Amino acid sequence: MSNTLSSIYALNDASETMVERYRYDAYGGSTVLDANGSVDGDGLSDVENPYTFTARRLDPASELMQYRNRYYSADLGRFISRDPKEYLDCLNVYVYVNDRPTHDLDPTGEVIWSCIVCGCCAGVALSTCSGACAGSYWDDPKESFGDCVWKCIKASAGAKWFGGTCYVACGACAMINGFKG
Repeated sequence: MSNTLSSIYALNDASETMVERYRYDAYGGSTVLDANGSVDGDGLSDVENPYTFTARRLDPASELMQYRNRYYSADLGRFISRDPKEYLDCLNVYVYVNDRPTHDLDPTGEVIWSCIVCGCCAGVALSTCSGACAGSYWDDPKESFGDCVWKCIKASAGAKWFGGTCYVACGACAMINGFKG
């Protein structure tokens, strides 16, 4: 069983009986609980479950989580190696989800997931606004093409094809990546 961050919070056996539970702090520090919810005596998974916070594999020897492209320390609340995409989504190349661990995900260790959501749900808006900016909508010679697209997306935020949730996600991504808002 997992929560909205995909963190594993309980395991059931084949007969659907709960065998173990997990509790996390905001940055993924975990506490193993018995099936009844009490803290496990030795603090280790009795079923040797390696998947924990955001469903990433925990290496019990190093206590680091493998996020596909780099390792994360729940004790430090950050990655221990530089972001392979460098400054794509943040100026700090070690930070985990721009210090918003209860809101965003970074399943690959490269890009904050709300930016991926933005890309998925805003594809139509981006395509439409890119077309508009290539045409007559781009009327300010001092404005960059990217700023024109962003202005169009903001102006379209109330439209049915581009809801408020996507607007907020895209707004955060645009601000992170340097577009004017």
